[in-house]
Formats: sequence, structure tokens, C-alpha cells
Amino acid sequence: MKKMIKKEGIFQNEAYWRNMECGDFESYVYTIFHYYRQEGFPYYSTDMEYRQKEFNKLVKYDRTNLFQDDVVKQTMHGLGLAWSYFPHAFDVKCGNKITPFEAFIDDDIFLKVIRKRLKMGTYMSDSGIRKMLKIFSGVQGVSNFRPTAAAAIYDKFAKDGVVWDMSGGWGGRLLGAIISNVKHYIATEPSSKTELGLAALRDDFGDKSSIDIFGLGSEDYIPDKNSLDLCFTSPPYFNLEKYSNENTQSYIKYPSKDEWIEGYLTETFKNCYYGLKSGAVMLINIADIKGKELKKEMIKTAEMVGFKYKTEYKLALSNINLRNKEKKFKYEPIYLFTK
Repeated sequence: MKKMIKKEGIFQNEAYWRNMECGDFESYVYTIFHYYRQEGFPYYSTDMEYRQKEFNKLVKYDRTNLFQDDVVKQTMHGLGLAWSYFPHAFDVKCGNKITPFEAFIDDDIFLKVIRKRLKMGTYMSDSGIRKMLKIFSGVQGVSNFRPTAAAAIYDKFAKDGVVWDMSGGWGGRLLGAIISNVKHYIATEPSSKTELGLAALRDDFGDKSSIDIFGLGSEDYIPDKNSLDLCFTSPPYFNLEKYSNENTQSYIKYPSKDEWIEGYLTETFKNCYYGLKSGAVMLINIADIKGKELKKEMIKTAEMVGFKYKTEYKLALSNINLRNKEKKFKYEPIYLFTK
């Protein structure tokens, strides 16, 4: 009978392996490798005790100073809790890169991932492996909106209000709505697996909010006229992230970029404009991809349906270079439009 490998033997601080001889180091690498072949992909825990502890920490966190000037700061509170409802997120395709799950099941790549984690990281754990699987060369994983940052945005723009999250996604903005004073949170989400995850997250922790999750694309959802205080999301950008292969996905419904802008983006912005109250705000967070002219396209489309572009906020994100401590953050834009 094969001997089971216990995590206590491999989850170590860097002091354990830094001065190992080459042979001992490789032996440690293969012990880690066989442990994960034994245990499977290191998904976030779905244990309710873990989830409740994470939620309690999120609720207790003081987010008063997260929104400063034009910068929305970040913390990781509640992020693991959100991810625990969406294990399929690790196998979402981003451009021409392989997914973290594909990297994990490829023996050669996963061994390289382990070695690089030991070279760059300061500890070995499930979280360390997940982190390296997402940033390893040739691999790309999807990102999640920080729940505390979402809550800070709701505090500023939608106190006691009604908000529509046009691309419900991985639950970060939903969790932010739950812990803020949002009166009513509406999400549209065309991926059936993701919709189920959002509904489960709502059912477990959303009893203090009025929350609706609709399984359709934002281009097909018509809110009540002048009913919304805020529209806020991180939308997809055409076919860069393929969240599922269902026919509800915007990149499948609108297979060319021009069709996507006309059929998805324009219609979504029209629905936002229709639903928002006069003077209310639409916030769009989307990564600035080199050569894509995203800012220009977003502003042009929004203004075409009647919005006024006002300003741009900066969303702080972690620097993924684990050894470069000088540059702690990179930034993504959040575009602000008013009706």
C-alpha cells in the first residue's frame, strides 16, 4: 500500500529548503508533487466553518480609508471566501494562455511551478501553489474584485441605494454589497456555473440584503426605468476571457469585435442609462490592455448612449513579482460616467 503524504511534511517556511543540497531539494520538490497528485487541485476550502471565519473577518475590517483621493486601495479580506464558491474559475481560458488547472494537470509544467514557487516564495502551502499557478509563464488566471474595495465604492456612491452589477462574476462585488449599506443588489451573470456560485454565496451570507441574481447577459436585462443609484462592474472584453462555452456568452453571441461592441457593450450601456436615476453614476473597471484602446472605446460607447465621462479612479492591485518589494502595487482604471 502506498504511503500517504501528509501536508505537515511539505508545508514549510523557506528556511526549511533555502540551504538544501541539490539532491535534497529535488526530493522535496517531488514530495510536494506527489502530495498534490494524491490530494488534487488546491481549491479554496468549502468548509462552512472556514467560510464563516473569513466572513467575520471581512465584516470587522475597517474600510473607512480605503477610498482616498483618486485611489481605491486594496486588502485581501473576503477574497478567499468569494473564490471558494467558484472552483471552475481556475479553468477559465484567458487569451492564448493555458489555465491554472491545465498547468496543474501537466506533470512537467507543475514540477516547474513547484520549483519556481520555492525559488520566489517564502513559504509552501496551498495558497502559495495557487498563486504561482496563476502567474507562471504561459499561464493566466482570472482575477476577482476585492470585496473591501467594492464595499468602499458602494459606501461612496450608493449608500442605501439600488445597484446593478452587470457582470456578476466571482462574487467580490456581491460580498462588498452584503457588508455595505446597499439596499438592493442586482447581478446579471450569463454563465450557469457562476450564477449558481453567486446564488449560493447570497444564500449563505446575504440575509441582510435584498439580492437578485439573474442568469442572463447584461445586454438582455432591462431594469426598471430610473430605479438604479449605481451601475458598477468589471465587464468582459470581447473574447479575452472565455468564462464558459455557453451560447449566452457575449463573445459567442457576437463573434467579431465590432458586433460585440454594438450588440453587447452598447446595449448594456443603454440598459444602464435607462435604469439609472438622473445624475446617478456608472462605474466601469477594466484592465488597460496594450494596443486595445479600451479607454477610448468605453468612453465613445458610453457617450453615444447619453452618458457624460467625468473622471478616472485608480484601483490598486498587488504586484505579482514576489521578490520585487519596491513596487507594491499596479493600478487598473475605473471610469466614472454620469447620467
